[in-house]
Amino acid sequence: MRKKHLLLIAAFLLIGTVAFASNMGFKVSIHCGDGSAMQTWFSLPYNVSYSLASAIRTDIINGGGTCNAVYRWDSANDTLVYYVRGGTDFSIDPTQAYMVVTTSTFDWVVVGSHDPAGVVTVDVSGTANQTWISVPYHATSTTASALRTEMIADGVNVNSVYKWDAANDTLVYYVRGGTDFNITPGMGIMVVCAETTGTSWTPAHY
Repeated sequence: MRKKHLLLIAAFLLIGTVAFASNMGFKVSIHCGDGSAMQTWFSLPYNVSYSLASAIRTDIINGGGTCNAVYRWDSANDTLVYYVRGGTDFSIDPTQAYMVVTTSTFDWVVVGSHDPAGVVTVDVSGTANQTWISVPYHATSTTASALRTEMIADGVNVNSVYKWDAANDTLVYYVRGGTDFNITPGMGIMVVCAETTGTSWTPAHY
C-alpha cells in the first residue's frame, strides 16, 4: 500500500498543564485505483466540505483523478448504494466510510478538520450487522485490536474489524487473538457487531 502523507495542524485547549486537542486540521493523500476492481474504501475528516456524493466525485475529477461511482453501505438493508453522474445523489456523513470506483490510479488529496463532538453511529438493524466507519485521522487506536477494545469499552460489542485490501480485491479482518493490522489515516474500516450492542461510538483521539 502506498504511504499516505498527512499534515496535522493542531489547535489546543489548555487546561492546567495538560493540552487537549480541541480541533485538528488535516491534509491527506489517499491512493486510489489499486487492484483489478479499482475500489477504494476511505475515511473523511469529520469536518469536510463534501455534503453530497456528487461533490466527492467532482473533487476527485477536478483534482485529476477518475471516478465512475461513489458508494455507501446501507447497513439496514445489507447492500451498497451508489451514485453515478446523473443518478440519485446521497448525503455524506463524514463519520461513515465510503468507497469510490475509478478507472485509473491516482492520489486524491483530502482536506478537512476534526469535529471533537463527532459520534459514529453503529447500525445493527440489518442481518449482517456491518457498519463502515470513519476513524479519526488522529485516533489513538491505530490497530484493529486497539479499535475493537476501545469500541467495546464504549459499549459497542465488536466481533471483528475489517479493512479493504485494494491490491488483492479482498477484505482483511481481525478477530480477537487473530492477525492484527494497522489503521492509517484515510482508511475506511468496517466493523461487525453483535446484535446486543451499543449504537454509537465516540472516538478517542490525541
